[in-house]
Amino acid sequence: MVQQIKHIGRDPGLVRETVRQLGEVRRELVKSLKAELKRLKRDRGRVQQKINTLIDSLTTGRSISQRLAELEGRIDKLDGRIREVKTELDALDQSSVNHEDVAQALSLFDPVWSVLWPQERERIIRLLIERVEYDGRTGEITIEFKPTGIRSLAGEIDEAEAATG
Repeated sequence: MVQQIKHIGRDPGLVRETVRQLGEVRRELVKSLKAELKRLKRDRGRVQQKINTLIDSLTTGRSISQRLAELEGRIDKLDGRIREVKTELDALDQSSVNHEDVAQALSLFDPVWSVLWPQERERIIRLLIERVEYDGRTGEITIEFKPTGIRSLAGEIDEAEAATG
């Protein structure tokens, strides 16, 4: 896997394809998160309507107050997930990956890799790679990069250069 990443950094065609695929993954993730956000807001509205209905018909019965507490708990969970999805969408909006970022990060991969401790190597792999799939029939390995991983690595490289420069 490390050899494949090193190879990508040396091949301009692979860098372009990596940027293209990262953009595609990012677009799909944004689409999925926006659909989830829409569903969460709709569900929250339904739960809020149930709360309003309960409040309108509130009596002193214990079962209504229990149901109200349950619905308010659902509202809290939905609100929490809505905030998380919005944060993810904001992060994706701020994390566009361009050809220069990918080329810089991957070109420095080979010389930096040899001097890293195993824990740091693992951290970088986890930063860059979302998933690795192996097809036993064809012997093909597919690497799915994280849409924000290369941008994060490029940012770390910029910070390191600024600190030493």
